[in-house]
Amino acid sequence: MMKFLRRTLRQYGFDMPFRQMVCPAQLKTIRVDAEWRATVSVQSTYVFLDLPQDGDLRDIYPLSLVEAEGAIHHSPDSREITRRRYGTGTAVYWRPRQGLVRYAAYDHQCGWSSPGWDSQASLYTEMACEMRTGIQTLEIVAPLRFETAVAFKQPRWQTFKNERSLVKYALAHLDTNSEQRPVIRDNGQRVELRIVGPKVGERYVCMAFTAEGLEEWKQRLKDTSFAGRLKGFFAGLSGNRRREGVQANRLFT
Repeated sequence: MMKFLRRTLRQYGFDMPFRQMVCPAQLKTIRVDAEWRATVSVQSTYVFLDLPQDGDLRDIYPLSLVEAEGAIHHSPDSREITRRRYGTGTAVYWRPRQGLVRYAAYDHQCGWSSPGWDSQASLYTEMACEMRTGIQTLEIVAPLRFETAVAFKQPRWQTFKNERSLVKYALAHLDTNSEQRPVIRDNGQRVELRIVGPKVGERYVCMAFTAEGLEEWKQRLKDTSFAGRLKGFFAGLSGNRRREGVQANRLFT
């Protein structure tokens, strides 16, 4: 009955998710090169409680259909069926190259590339739990030294209107002890985040700073506060210039 319902809804443009699968473990790796271009690789282990049909399996990419044309990497274990717009991103529907076995583990890999940025002082990214998942792991590898990193579950009751409000919220959680606290390894060039038992629909934000980026953001928040803007107004009248802050780099959603 559910298979028939999913097929019918898709004919009218409604994409009903396939729920008869779980993800014991998922690893997302972001590798940043010397020009600050990012290559994202996602490795997921799936267990199917029922066998899917064409259109049931999909990967969601934070890229528009135009951007996805040359940015999405080939998946070695699957064949692409079609692509569709998914919000501001792209959904790629796929089928396994080999037959699936109910209740047996299946490893799926996909990935994409992102362009470079001018700033290399800080970055942030998001992780979303889209199905029943055991452990989600995020690792970021970059050719620079991160001073600190913070992660938090995005609150359902709060929407970050801009980058400033997001960073302000993150810095407020910087000194708190949390099970989601990222670990910095390899002389500061690797950030690792491990989330155990995320719930479907939850989103996590991970933000990493170099020493320079942390100080720049603290100064920017100070300068853009009410007192800071007032001080900057009078400084402008006297001919003094305010320093400019850096922006964080969003690698993927």
